[in-house]
Amino acid sequence: MAGSRLSKFLLYNIMVRGFGLEVLDVGPPRTGTQSIADALTKLGLNVLHSGFMQSSRPVACRHLYANGTNESMIELFEGYDAAADEPLFLEYEFVRDTYPNSKFVLPLEPMEKWWNSTKHYWNSMYFRYERNKIRGLKVKREKQELEAWLDGFWTGHFGATFANDKCVAVRYWGCRFDRLHGMSDDERKNCQSGYEAHVAHVKQVIPPERLLIFNLSDGWRPLCQFLGKPVPNEPFPHDDFIGIYDEQAELNEAGTTLLQVDIEPTWTEEL
Repeated sequence: MAGSRLSKFLLYNIMVRGFGLEVLDVGPPRTGTQSIADALTKLGLNVLHSGFMQSSRPVACRHLYANGTNESMIELFEGYDAAADEPLFLEYEFVRDTYPNSKFVLPLEPMEKWWNSTKHYWNSMYFRYERNKIRGLKVKREKQELEAWLDGFWTGHFGATFANDKCVAVRYWGCRFDRLHGMSDDERKNCQSGYEAHVAHVKQVIPPERLLIFNLSDGWRPLCQFLGKPVPNEPFPHDDFIGIYDEQAELNEAGTTLLQVDIEPTWTEEL
């Protein structure tokens, strides 16, 4: 009951008084979400970035693809001025209708550039050591068993929860970036088509006066003009954790994986 009263109070403040979420970054992962989130923070907004608040993902995932309620999303966004990253960026129609003063930022990122960046992210960030080890193995059986173990780990990881299976690693578009040998032709086409369809649909359903198609190389001015904020006297942020990780990996020949898993495929005990 208390939650219901809270939701009604929040809804009144949002719809009548215009409080609530001000900006939604509608770009998928690997389109500058970290840079935009940092820029919005420097402009004084409190940003919910799901990459740094993993608990937000199941709430949004249930709302998008299961039986999650509008109230659950309103309560998730409470206290935040902006939101970014998956699957929050897919909530643009809900945000458009629920927060009448909200605005939307769509990063200008060609599909091929996004595709290559996302593939590089997965190849670099997850099990880099194991991938390098596979490439160095000479015995076919050993290589096949380690490949099967690695692919099997991800199958189990993503199948562990509904949110992991549906709302992580761009799986909502049928993408399978986790696969060691990539996607089939049909999966690749569906994944790339999902990106292009998303961009087209955002442009179709978001009023142009509420949408900024943003090229990050243009810096502060278009973003600040769009949001009615003064231009900061500092460079526009260009943050990308994968770049920092790549530099560390060059120093570490093994290429330490960020996802530490204390599991070894059984055959390694025999080597």
